[in-house]
Amino acid sequence: MPRRLTAGFLLCSLLTHPPAHAEPFGGRDGHTRLSPPRAAHAPAIDGRVDDAEWSGAAVLTDFTENRPVEGRRDTLGTTCLVMYDHQNLYVAFRCQDVPEHVQAPVVGRDNIFSGDWAGVVIDSYHDRQRSYFLGANPRGIQVDGINQEGVSTDLAPDFQFTCAGRLTPEGWSLEMAIPFKSLRFPVADKVTFGFNAVRDIRRSGAHLYWAPIQRSIASYHQQLGDLQDLQGIRPGRNVELNPYVTGSRFGDRGAGAMQWANATSRQGLGIKLGLTSALTLDAAITPDFSQVEADAGVVDVNQRYAIFFAEKRPFFLEGADIFNTPLSLVYTRRIADPRYGVKLTGKAGKTAIGLLQASDQFAGNGLPGVPDRANPYAGHDAQFTVARARHDFNDRVSVGALVTSREHRDAYDRVGSLDGRLTFRKSWSVAAQTVASTTRDPDFRAAFAGPDSLQIANTRPSLLGLTGARSDGTAEHVEVHYGSRTFEMMSYVDDMSRDFRADAGFISRPGVIDVFHWFAVHHYPSKATWYQSLEPRLEVGHTYDNGEQGLHGRLVDAYVRPLLVARLPQASTEFGGGVNRLYTYYAGRAFNPRWRGFLQGQSEYFRAFRPYLFASYGSVVIYDEAVAGRSFEPDCSFDLRVNERLDGTLHIGGARIVRAADGTRYANAFIPRLRVGYQFNREVSVRWISEWFGQRRYDTHGVAAAYERSLTQDVLLSYLLRPGTVVYVGYGGRLRSDGEAPLRAANHSLFVKASYLWQL
Repeated sequence: MPRRLTAGFLLCSLLTHPPAHAEPFGGRDGHTRLSPPRAAHAPAIDGRVDDAEWSGAAVLTDFTENRPVEGRRDTLGTTCLVMYDHQNLYVAFRCQDVPEHVQAPVVGRDNIFSGDWAGVVIDSYHDRQRSYFLGANPRGIQVDGINQEGVSTDLAPDFQFTCAGRLTPEGWSLEMAIPFKSLRFPVADKVTFGFNAVRDIRRSGAHLYWAPIQRSIASYHQQLGDLQDLQGIRPGRNVELNPYVTGSRFGDRGAGAMQWANATSRQGLGIKLGLTSALTLDAAITPDFSQVEADAGVVDVNQRYAIFFAEKRPFFLEGADIFNTPLSLVYTRRIADPRYGVKLTGKAGKTAIGLLQASDQFAGNGLPGVPDRANPYAGHDAQFTVARARHDFNDRVSVGALVTSREHRDAYDRVGSLDGRLTFRKSWSVAAQTVASTTRDPDFRAAFAGPDSLQIANTRPSLLGLTGARSDGTAEHVEVHYGSRTFEMMSYVDDMSRDFRADAGFISRPGVIDVFHWFAVHHYPSKATWYQSLEPRLEVGHTYDNGEQGLHGRLVDAYVRPLLVARLPQASTEFGGGVNRLYTYYAGRAFNPRWRGFLQGQSEYFRAFRPYLFASYGSVVIYDEAVAGRSFEPDCSFDLRVNERLDGTLHIGGARIVRAADGTRYANAFIPRLRVGYQFNREVSVRWISEWFGQRRYDTHGVAAAYERSLTQDVLLSYLLRPGTVVYVGYGGRLRSDGEAPLRAANHSLFVKASYLWQL
C-alpha cells in the first residue's frame, strides 16, 4: 500500500475510533461533566471533521431521545467532539444516517427546522436559568436563539459564530467555532458552562440530547451537562455599529384614482455597546422599526376579543425573553411607530436586568373626523417605559419585578408587578404573579367645549366617554405544573379585576377569573405495534365574571375537552380528535349544553408534501345577535418542498357560520395564503406571498348583506451576508372590492433597505 494511502487510512481510523486514552463521555450513563482539552491548533472549519486537531477532543456519545419516545436510545449513532482555545469553543458532530434519507434543504438563516440539524446549548452563567442555543443543518446554515427557564426558545437574537456542514457516505458532519466574545459570562480563572449537544432527525421526529432531558424533572437547565475548568478565556465587550438606509414609495387609491406619494427615505443608526461582560446597551437613532413580511390574515368574524399578532421587528425581539412574565404585560406591538428606542439588557451577578424606553409617534396621529386643533393629543408622542429585574437565588428559586408605563400627555397607564418561580421535589414547578395598575383615560372635554364640538360630536360620539377618569385594578396568576415520563398536568388561575389595564401589554379579557386544568397520559407500547405512542388528554376550563354588577362570580364560559392523539412509528405521523362540551352565558342568556368536535393530524411521509390538518365543527354563540349557531372552521397548512432550494407553505383558514334555529347563514370567510421561496444560496433568496381574503356576512333572513374581498401580493428579494448586513428589495400590493364589484388596485408600495454591521 502506498505510504500516502497508509497514512490517510490510519488517520481515518484514528478519527472514527478514538484512541483508548480518549474515553468517551456517555450521556446515557450520566458521564456529563467534563473538562474539555485545550486545542494546540485551531481546526479548519470546513465540515469535514478530519483535521488531526480533532483527535484530541473530548468525545460525547450515547445520545438519548426526548421525543417522540422519551428515554429511547439513539439508534443511528451521534458523536459530538468538544475542545477550546483562548478564542473559541470548538464543537463537531458526526451524525450517522443513510445518505439518501438525510434532509438538507438550502434555506435561510433560522429556518433550518424543515430538515435535519444539530447544535449546542450553552448556559454560560451556569445559573440553570438561561442559555444560548446555536445550531446548523448539514449545509452549515445557522440557527441561534436564547432559552429561558419556563419560556419557549426565542430565535430572534443573532450571534456571530462560524460553522460548516457536509454530507458524507456515513450521513453528515458539522463543525462549529463559537467565539467567546459572542457570549456573556463571569470573568474567572476557571469558568464552567452548562452544556448539552442536540440532534434532530426530521423524517422520524426524533429529538436527541447528549445529557438526557426528562419530563419528570421540572427544570430543563438543571439537566444540562457541564463543561468545567475552562481557563484563559474572556467574554466579549463588543461595540457594534449598524447603520441603515431605506427608501420607499406608496400609492393609495382612496376614493378616486391611484395617487402616488413622493418617494421617501430614512437613515438611521443602531448601536450596541458592551458596558460590561454581562450588560449590553442597545440604542437606535431614527430607527427602522419596519418588518419585511406582512401579518397573515385571520378570520375575524364573530370575535369577542382582540387578536394577537406576533412581534417581528428585530429591535424589540432581541432580549425580549428578559421581559417575559406569566401574564403578558409587555407587548411591544403597542409601540406602533417609534421615533427612537433605548434598551439595556444583561445580568449583574444573579440578577437579570432589562430596561426599555421608546417614543411612539403614532399616538400623536390625528383622529378621523377630529381637527388636530381640537385634539389635545395630536402631534404628541406616547412614551413607553419598561423596567425588569429578576433575581435567581439558586437554580430552583427566582423572583422578579416589572414596571411598565405608557404616558401620553395627561393620560397614562402604570403597572407594577412581582412574580416568582419555584421548582421542588424535582418534578413540580410553581409560578405566581401579582399585578397592580393605575390608569387615567384621555380627556376630550375641552375639545367638546370649543368651536369644533358639533363636528366632533357628529363624527366621534365615543369620545364623549373619555373624560380623564382615573381607575385602579389588580391581577393575579398562579400556575402549577407536574411532569413524568408517563403523566403530565398543569393548572392555573388568572384573576383580573374589571378596572385592570395593561396598555403596554396584551390582556384580551380583563374582569374575569379563568381557571384551567390540563392532564395528559403518555403511553408507550412494550413491544412493536401499529402505534408508537398514545396520548389521552383532558382539558377543563371555567371563566367567571369578576366585577360587573349583578354578575360577580357567575360562570360565563366553560368547556370540557377530552381528546386522544396517536403517533405512528414512521414519518412523524400523528392523528387525533376530541369533543368539547361548552357552556356560555352571554347577554343575559345561558347557552347550554353545546357540543363541538374536532380532528387533527400531520404527517411527513412524503418529503415534498407535509400536511398539518385541523378542523372543528359544532356549536357557537353568534355574539352580534346573541343567538345560538353552528360553524365549520378549518385551519390547515401544507408544507411544500419541491427541491432543496424551492419550498413553500399553503395555509387555509376559514369559517362557515349558520344560525342554529333556522339554518340561515350568518357569515362565511375563506383565507388561503401561499408562501413560496427560492434560496439561490445561503445569502440570496426571493420570497413571494399571495393571500386571498374573502368574507361575506348575511342578514337575519340569510340574504347576503356585505361582501369584502382582497388579494394581497408581497415579493421580497433578500441578500443576507450575516445578521445586520442585509439588502432587501420589496414590493407589496393589494387589490380590494366591496360587494360584487371587480377587484381594483387599492394600494401599492415599493421599498429598499440596506444595512451594514461593523464590529469594533
